Amino acid sequence: MIVCNSIKVNNRWFLNTISTPCCNDIALKEKNLMSTLFHDRLAHISMRTVRQMKKLGCVEGLPRDADFPDIPHCRSCTLAKSIHMPFMPALRQVACAPGDVIAVDLMGPFPLLLDKFSYAMIILNHFSSLVAFIPLKSKSDVAKHLKEWLVQFANIAHTTVKRVRTDNGGEFTLSFLLSFFKEKGIVHERTIPYEHHQNGKVEQTNRTLAEAARSIMIRANLPPTFWTYTLRHVAWVCNRVLHAKDNITPYEEVIKQKPSLSVLCVFGCKAFIHNMTQRKI
Repeated sequence: MIVCNSIKVNNRWFLNTISTPCCNDIALKEKNLMSTLFHDRLAHISMRTVRQMKKLGCVEGLPRDADFPDIPHCRSCTLAKSIHMPFMPALRQVACAPGDVIAVDLMGPFPLLLDKFSYAMIILNHFSSLVAFIPLKSKSDVAKHLKEWLVQFANIAHTTVKRVRTDNGGEFTLSFLLSFFKEKGIVHERTIPYEHHQNGKVEQTNRTLAEAARSIMIRANLPPTFWTYTLRHVAWVCNRVLHAKDNITPYEEVIKQKPSLSVLCVFGCKAFIHNMTQRKI
């Protein structure tokens, strides 16, 4: 057996040893092979589960002399079970006034509805959590309605809108809308594609509205064609219920008046229309 060889360079001999695997290395390799074999057989479960199965004796067919050490690396598991890296803490400034951050997102397309709307725009004021629900016939209506809402909000809240946060959808990048932002000095923040957490607050609002709307429709036994009517009602209610911030409703935070629930009825309840066009006994 060759233990080493040497090379002569400039009248000097350099010793080159040949490493040979020791018994421990060979044994460890055999154990890893056994772990890999049963890892593949058992649908890529963890070796901890296999060791627990062997210890409890809950199955037959596992080698009694195998220790099943953890596998150093399984390429298939790495590719198949990969997840998104943890989100970094938000570096954007926190909203300190009603006009600081306005987040916008779209819902839809919807199936055939009674009011013929196909989409809806959700506008969320970060500071107060005031939400606006605006149904749309098509995405091309986004720029017009968003501009109108921003002007109206600035007048009602006596503030100046500083930032508007949207995704990179084409409906938010029309020259008409971008020119309006530039004219008003509004910073347009656009999120990276597929990074929904960057506009997570309005995304969560969408989910909250949808869940509440589904609950109401199930309770009232209403068909899906009432979807936009229900969402509009939920948005109205959300603006008039307490939020965690400052123990105040979003409506009062912006309008500076306490909201009244005196006209609020159960959505879907029986109602009667008083016909004033004809006087009948």
